[in-house]
Amino acid sequence: MNKITKKIIAVALTIATVATSVAAVPSQSASAKAKNYNCYLMFANKKWSCVNMNEKVANTKVKNKKGKKTYTVTLKRSKCTNENKKGSKAEKAKDAQVLCVDIKDILLDHKAKNIKISNVVVKCDGKKVKVKQSKMAQGKLEPYSDPDKYRLEIYNEYGEGGTKKHPCAKLTKFKWSKKISVTFTLNIKK
Repeated sequence: MNKITKKIIAVALTIATVATSVAAVPSQSASAKAKNYNCYLMFANKKWSCVNMNEKVANTKVKNKKGKKTYTVTLKRSKCTNENKKGSKAEKAKDAQVLCVDIKDILLDHKAKNIKISNVVVKCDGKKVKVKQSKMAQGKLEPYSDPDKYRLEIYNEYGEGGTKKHPCAKLTKFKWSKKISVTFTLNIKK
C-alpha cells in the first residue's frame, strides 16, 4: 500500500472509532428526566474575602415537578473561603459583588421560558433586605459557559444579566457576618 492509502485508512478508522464511542453514550434528550436538581447560593464580596462558588455548599434540592414550590438556600460564613488569604477564615461581608442562585441542569428537562422565579426574599443575618425584584435577572444567563443551568442573578458585577447597570438594592445592604439566605418561589410550567 502506498502512503496515501494508509493515511485514508487511518483517518477512516479514527472516524469510525469516534462515531462508535459517541453512539454508545445516550443523548441527554433520550435520558430519563431528573427527579431533582441541585440549587445553590453563589456569593462574593468586593474584597473576595468572603466567597462561595462551590455548588456543594449552601445548596438544596429542587424537585422536578410542575407547579409552584418555595425554596431557601442559606450560606454560612464558616463555609465561605477567603480568596485573598488561602487557609484563613472568611471575613464578614460588608457588601456584595456576586449574589446569584443557580439551579444546575434544569434546562436539560425544561425550556427557560417555562421556568419563573418570584417572591425573592434576601436575608442577611436574619434581617430582610429590601430589594426590587424587577431589577434582578433570571433565565439562561450563561448560554455558552453553562447552558443547562437556570440562574437568578440578584447582583453580579461580571454577569450577563445586566444587574451591574441596575442593582436591586444598594450593595452595602448585603452586609452580613453569620449567614445570608435567599428564599424564592419556583414555578415550573411544563
